[in-house]
Amino acid sequence: MLVLGLAAWYFFGGDTPELPLTASAPALPAEQQFIDLAGRLGAISFDTSIFDDPRFMLLTSIATPIVPVSQGREDPFAPLGV
Repeated sequence: MLVLGLAAWYFFGGDTPELPLTASAPALPAEQQFIDLAGRLGAISFDTSIFDDPRFMLLTSIATPIVPVSQGREDPFAPLGV
């Protein structure tokens, strides 16, 4: 009984130091480069005045309409007549 009590105290009791949830290791060069590039991307802005240009407004779509077709057999590898 004493051995069982000591084992329980050893595994479940005692003061164990809590590990921090965040790490404060220095950033690797690749990580630092990524952080720098991400910060520079925030300053990018686009000139959207092209969408108000009359030449842009004259553009027309040349998309081909999709013609609906009948669906094939449920199992294309099944023998014919099945």
